[in-house]
Amino acid sequence: MKGIDISSFESNLDFSKSDAAICIIKATEGLTYTNPLLNEQYRQAKAHNMKVGYYHYLRANDPVGEAKHFLNSISGLSNDCKLIIDVEQRSEACGISARTRAFADYLLSQGKEICLYTDLSFYHDEITSNCKDIPLWVAAYQDARPDIKSIGWQYSENGNIGGIAVDLNIFDDGILLKGVVNVSTGNVAIQQVQETCNILKVTGKNGVPLLEDGIEGIRTIEATARLKSILNNILK
Repeated sequence: MKGIDISSFESNLDFSKSDAAICIIKATEGLTYTNPLLNEQYRQAKAHNMKVGYYHYLRANDPVGEAKHFLNSISGLSNDCKLIIDVEQRSEACGISARTRAFADYLLSQGKEICLYTDLSFYHDEITSNCKDIPLWVAAYQDARPDIKSIGWQYSENGNIGGIAVDLNIFDDGILLKGVVNVSTGNVAIQQVQETCNILKVTGKNGVPLLEDGIEGIRTIEATARLKSILNNILK
């Protein structure tokens, strides 16, 4: 599924110009900050039939206090996606895994489903094993999805939607809460590519045949890249 993630920086975003199925909105940061556009961005995303999720930018404070601030800020809003812990502040990397774990455990204690967002190098360098069980949404600005288990891949921070720069993502269904169904409308051309990949037994990195649903998910992107490489070698 195509997805975008936004904050108050995308104040003039025209949602009608996006074909994303998912919109992840920055809700909070630290102990006190709340995105002043949170409610309006939520309303706009819902009005354009997007699945909506929220993220909190974790800082070097009491992690349970930050978690409570996050939940309080989104308490009146519905959500379709796991709640996301954004961990990327390198100047505050000391103790980051312990704070992330405490933040995550509080959300879990409140019955919430969670996800960790960070970039690939930060994940390898700073996130320790006590947090590696948290589903991962990884940022890596490269041609192919990184070879790491994840439910989302942020592949660009330079997407252009109506002249506004927006982060672009591909999400697996794992980003959605249990019971939330992906009802994205499939694209016939993508469905045909998926069918071709399955006929030729070209899969994504998980080795499982593609779901022929016409949706450009991570596995379809992986399989398509492999198919292109195979065809290029044949045609040399």
